[in-house]
Amino acid sequence: MPVGDMLKFEEDTLIIIKEELGSLSCEMEMHIDDNNIAKTMWETSFLFLLTDEEKKKCIIHNNDGYEGHLWHGFSNELVNHLEKDEADSMFLEELKNHTSLVVFFQDSKLVLTLSNVTTADCDLLKEFYSKSRDVYITDSNYRFTYVNTHEVGWFGPYFTNKQIISKSISKQ
Repeated sequence: MPVGDMLKFEEDTLIIIKEELGSLSCEMEMHIDDNNIAKTMWETSFLFLLTDEEKKKCIIHNNDGYEGHLWHGFSNELVNHLEKDEADSMFLEELKNHTSLVVFFQDSKLVLTLSNVTTADCDLLKEFYSKSRDVYITDSNYRFTYVNTHEVGWFGPYFTNKQIISKSISKQ
């Protein structure tokens, strides 16, 4: 994406977030992650079982003209996960146990840090993310993740955590 388009995209994203999430009771910080630290931490935490060849094959990163998506590890059934209603339920359950979240978008360097997330915030967050593009949510320690894709009705949402991933290790 050209720099001008990226800046417009980031500005539009900020406006949408401020409008849609302005009524959250939690604290929200936004920053630009120029070094993709959040995405790298997410990949290290949730796609660690994949080889470089598997990541290339399922197009985790942009490759040969194809746009990569981190969630392709789930859609290609390479990482144990929950989907759809089961993912939604587990996400809402996890939100009860974690008051600090990291949120980022596939096509953006914008990262949100949400602190003191309450149960009342959960429904608003879920509604916002269900109509958004590729959104990745994790706790601040990267122990669980919830991913909502732009392929609404086709792929996702997805949920996984360390226990679910460890089930695939025990099968090996």
